[in-house]
Amino acid sequence: KELKGKTDYVDVPETYWASGYINCATAHGLIGGVGDGFFGPEDVVLYEQGIKVALGCLGEDKNVQSDPDASDWSAAYLARAAEIGLTDDLTGKPGELLRCGDFAVLADRIAETLADRAAETAAATVTIASGR
Repeated sequence: KELKGKTDYVDVPETYWASGYINCATAHGLIGGVGDGFFGPEDVVLYEQGIKVALGCLGEDKNVQSDPDASDWSAAYLARAAEIGLTDDLTGKPGELLRCGDFAVLADRIAETLADRAAETAAATVTIASGR
């Protein structure tokens, strides 16, 4: 399915092939552009940016206490990712491009975590409904 639409980013026209996906990811708080109203649709993704998106997919970005005065915005996100094991065995480092292998590991960990959470919720619902 193709999604297109007007975005809030000055560098993403309505006709851009990923405009609708960018809108969706922005609306869900997964991405926020590169600042000053720009998204950078043709930019590459850095390791730390990928980690921040992965944390957002898991809802873990809400557990990050970022220091607005810190010179490195990503430090708190990387620390949280390490704390929950999200970055275990990844080969990338901050400032590097996100490698496809690391992306695949992150995607698998996100899918597995979300599936586990759904199963736990379903089990809890059954327990409550049955009164046991």
